[in-house]
This record gives sequence, C-alpha cells and structure tokens, in this order.
Amino acid sequence: MALTIIVLEGRHLPKMDVLSHCDPYVEVVFGKEKWSTRAWKNQVHPSWDEGYTFSLADYKTRDAIPSPLFRLHDFDYTSDNDLIGVGRIPDAEMRGLIASNDEKSLKLTLDVCDEEGQPITGIDGDYTQLDIELSMIDESSLETVTGKHMLFATEEDYQKWIWKEMSPNAYGVFLALSLHDGIATAVSQCGVLLVITVFIQLSFVVKVNDWVSETKLAKPFTPTWYYWEMGPGQGLCGENYSIWVAALTVFLLLMLDNVPHLVHLITTACFSRELRYRGKHQVLSISNGQRIVAALLAVATEVVAWVIMMDTGIRFVLTASTVVELCRSTVALMFIMQVDEFIYKSCSTPALRRRIADKQFRVNYAALLNYTVPERKLYASKNVYSLYVHMPLLLLISFVGVLILRNTNPTCGFVDFNFW
Repeated sequence: MALTIIVLEGRHLPKMDVLSHCDPYVEVVFGKEKWSTRAWKNQVHPSWDEGYTFSLADYKTRDAIPSPLFRLHDFDYTSDNDLIGVGRIPDAEMRGLIASNDEKSLKLTLDVCDEEGQPITGIDGDYTQLDIELSMIDESSLETVTGKHMLFATEEDYQKWIWKEMSPNAYGVFLALSLHDGIATAVSQCGVLLVITVFIQLSFVVKVNDWVSETKLAKPFTPTWYYWEMGPGQGLCGENYSIWVAALTVFLLLMLDNVPHLVHLITTACFSRELRYRGKHQVLSISNGQRIVAALLAVATEVVAWVIMMDTGIRFVLTASTVVELCRSTVALMFIMQVDEFIYKSCSTPALRRRIADKQFRVNYAALLNYTVPERKLYASKNVYSLYVHMPLLLLISFVGVLILRNTNPTCGFVDFNFW
C-alpha cells in the first residue's frame, strides 16, 4: 500500500512580514521522508492543491506507520524561513485510515499550533487551519494512476513536470540567471554565450533557407512555396514516395520535440514565481519589466530560429531530388537545431553548469489557460495525447501533405499512385 497526501489549502494565516502578509508553504514530514509544497507570495488564504505519494513498503506492520506532520512555514528570501506552526492528525483518524484493507480517502481540517500546543491566531482573528486529504492506495496502481486527475503517471512524475530545471543551452541558462539573479548577472555570466549561439544558429538557418529558396525555387511563406523545380520521376515526383512520408514524419517529430521546451521557457519567463535552489524554496522577486527583457533575449530569439527552421526544413525535405540528399537534409537540420547545446557544453564552466542544475523553477502551466483547467488535468491530457494521438497525427499529416503536394505541383506531371 501507499499513502497519498494532498495539501489542499490554508486559512486564516497570521501576518509574518513587515512589508507583506505571509509567503506560506507546507512541509510534510512522514517518518524519515520530507516533501514541500510551493510557496505562495503575500497570501493568508493559500490554495496549494499539491500532493505526494509515500510508499509504505518499508513498514513491516501497520502500527509502525507514523502519522505525518504538517509544518507551516513563512518563506523568507533574505533569511531563514520562519516556522508558523504545526498541524497534526488525530491518532484515531490516522489509525482508522491505515487499518482498512481497501483503498480509502479522508479529508481533514487541522488546527495549526505552536510548539506548546496553543493554536495560532490568523490576521483576521480566527484560528489558522490547513485542509488536507489522505488516501490509502494500492502501490501497484502507482504505475497507472495516482491522484484525482493523474493518468499513466505517478505523483513523482507530476512533480517533475511542474518543477523543472532549465534546458542545458544558452537560452535556458540566460533565462534562469535573469529570473533568479537579475539581468545584469545573466549578461555578465552568459551574455557572450547567448550572442554566439544566436549568431551561429541564425547564420546556419538563414543560409539554408536562402539556398532552398534559390536552388529549388521554393519560396518561403508564400502560397506556392512547394512549386519547386523538379521533373517527373525525380524525388517526391517519383513513383515510390514512402521514404518522403517517413522523412517528413521524422523531421516533424524531432522539431515538435522542442515544443515542450519552448512552452517551458515561455511559461517560466512569464508566470514562474518561485524556485527550489539547493534544497530551499525561494520566491522570485524579479520585476515584470525584467521578465519582458529576459523573455525577449532568451525566448523570442529561440522561437524565431525554430519557426524559420521548421519552414526551411519542410521545404528542404520535400524538395530533395534523391534519397541521399533527403537523408543529408534531415541530418543537417538536426545538427543546426542542436548547435545551442553543443556551444553550451563546450563554452560554459563547470561551476555555471552546477549552479544551473541546482535551480528548479515552478512551471505554472495552468496560467497559459488563465487557470480554467487544473494542472493535474492538463498533465493527464498531455499523457493521453502523447500515448494515443501524437505519432498517428504526424503520420497522417505527412501522408496527406505529400499526397497533396505531388498532385498539385505542376512540375511533377502525372504520377501513378504507388506508395511503396
């Protein structure tokens, strides 16, 4: 069996800071294990709705299972975090939950008390409370579903999805330093690295784009960009074109693999308010103006390069005259897309790489949809799409796209339908 603990919300928190109310987070202590929610900035009624699943396999008897403690903290950016109080589960409630042989859930409201057991009084005069939910689940089901809205994943997988390190390239490193340490620090420590990466990557992309446009007569971003100069029987105009469908599918698969990374950059730049750095929660104090500058320098440049590469790559693949040229085009495009990571690994210092690896930013995906869909439902939807939709959809797009282009390009002439 396993125990899932979800911290739902807190109410009536006290004022802890001079210039603001409170920056609360909850640390759950379960035996020798610990887990923490994210910190809310300046909030006395936080709504976390975050959870974690603890395995009970190491406990030989159910009587040995400890009661979890809920330590409510006020996060401080410049000093040690302050303990507000502790919430404890009544022994009778805990014993009743773990005594059952069936999967069972329990919602509780805990009073937060000080070290002497006296209840904490909030800023509005009421007692400080935490709402939690406990669930006993079969540990074998962790491979398929945990939590209300999780699908094909564990709670640990979900936590890794919302708490992420920046990508190991100049764009991600510049954004991480900008959000945590400020624009000036980012410019001084990796500004040159970012400029070199942008220059090399865009130089490759623009040159390949020009070459495809000039030699293949495939003009970018025009209604006739697929009218390339090719005679009947050559390349895509040949009788057997399954290799072009496969190549286009692989190219789209590799290019779209960067989309989660781009979404990660955008959501972190615009909405992230906290990070974990060397085991401590920190609230990001960067201004909106600095966020905009960081987003323009680190995110916009990579997005522009990706869009140009997507357009160039599709035209490059579809205008290849031979299978050898087709393979070369795909390999060349993938090399260009990986240049940023090669440069970062070669030109960054070990200290900088360790520093970036220690930073985990809270990615607020729900903010993209204005919080209309819970993040756990978004995660479940992403898993369903990845498993059942993504690859069939790319194959369908490639097949239909190649079929249409073969039959609408006037330079091909009449071509018999022979997929293989």
